[in-house]
Amino acid sequence: MREEFAIRCRRAQRFYPSCLYSPFRHGILNGKVALVTGGASGIGLGIARSLASAGAIVVIASRKLATDRVAQQLSESSDGTVYAIQLNVRYPDAYADLFDRIEKLAGAPCNLLANCAAGNFAAPPRTLTTVDFG
Repeated sequence: MREEFAIRCRRAQRFYPSCLYSPFRHGILNGKVALVTGGASGIGLGIARSLASAGAIVVIASRKLATDRVAQQLSESSDGTVYAIQLNVRYPDAYADLFDRIEKLAGAPCNLLANCAAGNFAAPPRTLTTVDFG
C-alpha cells in the first residue's frame, strides 16, 4: 500500500518528502465514515487518500462532475471505500440533507469532517457572506 501511495506522490515528493507516509496507522479508521469537502483535488484529495488508506469509508464532495472517477481511483488504490457526491457548499439548500445522504450511501453516520472546500477572496472578511465561503 505504501508503494502505491508513494507512486501517486512521486511528483510532489521532491517538494514534500513527508507525503510518502500517511500520518494514520493502518486500519485505525476502519468502520469510520469521513466527509471530505473539496476532496476531488488538491489538499482535499490528499486528505481523502490518507483517510481511505487508514481504512475509513470516505465520501468526497465536490462541485466537479469528475468526482466519481476520482472516488473510483481512490477506492482502487487504498483499503478504504470511497464514494462521491456532487455538492456546492456555498449554497445552504444543497447540503440540507447531506448527512442523511451520507448515511444512506455509506451505511453508517458520518464521524469525521475535513472541510477543504475553499475560495479566494480579495475582500475584507467583514464583507463576506455565506455564499462567499466554499
